[in-house]
Amino acid sequence: MNAYVTLIYSLLILAAAIKGSIQGSFISLFAGGSFSLLLIASGTMMYFQKKVGLYLALGSTFAISIVFLLRYLKGHSPLHALLTILSGIILCYFLRQVCRREKASAP
Repeated sequence: MNAYVTLIYSLLILAAAIKGSIQGSFISLFAGGSFSLLLIASGTMMYFQKKVGLYLALGSTFAISIVFLLRYLKGHSPLHALLTILSGIILCYFLRQVCRREKASAP
């Protein structure tokens, strides 16, 4: 399930990046595309039960959350507010998965 959540989230990030590039921000396309590729890679790793995939998704989502929060604080765009909230929810989900994994591997 983690892999599917990550892949869907990566497609949403890519869609937001494409929307930003249509509005003239090619930095948005580059950054969103890069994060989307990282999330696709981490989702693929999670699908094949690689532990590093979850941590890569957690780090990427944390960085995306910070970027969206800063963009919202700068421009007060409703889209950035929505993406900040969505990224926060996904970040909490990944943190929960990491805690569950660490708890399960504890002696």
